[in-house]
Amino acid sequence: LKVNYQSQETWKQTTDYLRCNPLFYGQPRYDHVILAMEDGEIFSKLVLIFSIMLGGVCHPMILVTPLDGQVMVQDKDKALGFYRICPGNEPVELFSARDIVRGALVTIDKERAGEFLVVDTDPDMFCR
Repeated sequence: LKVNYQSQETWKQTTDYLRCNPLFYGQPRYDHVILAMEDGEIFSKLVLIFSIMLGGVCHPMILVTPLDGQVMVQDKDKALGFYRICPGNEPVELFSARDIVRGALVTIDKERAGEFLVVDTDPDMFCR
């Protein structure tokens, strides 16, 4: 899935190529995204990308695992600048692909089961 967005850091158009594939070069690959919601933005993990035709119009859709659950923030996380996320109450939700703001680099926290860390090497991601 190709997502174009305007960088909040440089104001130039940037493109993210997002993947959602159970066998991408022999490994599963499900990229993460930032989704625009009515009350802000959330991180989510792509589960499925598809399109539906309604009235002759193609609508790109995504099925995601929202990472909007409550996490216990520890002092060491604050000191190190870590931003933790975890799945919320809903296992999957359906959204329009047009709700994607941009891709996000997220990694599993191997020390805390079920939690993820947002990799913030991209300054534009936190300008939002």
